[in-house]
Amino acid sequence: MNYTIEGDLGEVRRGSRRVVLRLFFPLLFMLPVAVVAKTDRSAPYIPANDGVVLQHVPPTSDPRVRAFHLLRADFDRHPRDAEKAVALAKAYVVYGRSTGDARFLGRAMAVIDPFMKQAAPPIPVLLMHATIQQSRHLFEASRRELAHILQLDPDNGQAWLTLATVAMVQGDDDLANKACVQLTNDAGTFMGMICSTSLRSLT
Repeated sequence: MNYTIEGDLGEVRRGSRRVVLRLFFPLLFMLPVAVVAKTDRSAPYIPANDGVVLQHVPPTSDPRVRAFHLLRADFDRHPRDAEKAVALAKAYVVYGRSTGDARFLGRAMAVIDPFMKQAAPPIPVLLMHATIQQSRHLFEASRRELAHILQLDPDNGQAWLTLATVAMVQGDDDLANKACVQLTNDAGTFMGMICSTSLRSLT
């Protein structure tokens, strides 16, 4: 399966740092962390009245919603197809990132979970899982997964780009520089330049 390097604009803050990263790669940038209140899960929640809103359902007029509904239907017909699972998970993550709704990260994780339980998950599934971990701000877990992916596939440009982004967020400039250099070798001068420019804006 071929992957393309695309992108959007992500803004990351770390302490006093503020950096705008423009890296052309899908599913790469930070979602706001959802603050979840601790609740007593032993008892079911009962709304006080019929006017309480339990969940906002994404509007079907949104083309992104229609797209992941189609991907969901396609995946349901082919539940053992890892490529379709990754495509659906990607759609969930992109929508969740654009709306700030972290529940869609959970949906993405659920889609690829059966493949992650395999003895040797496909590399695209591993990369999607690492991206979700990164989006959930589980940076160390994401780094470990990316290191594993790069052991299996040292020329995986997307893995190097994701690793560079995680390293920048963590302030590990040496690792970020290494990843940018590898990205240049694997994905070309243009991608390497964007990666290096983002790093220089931090240092």
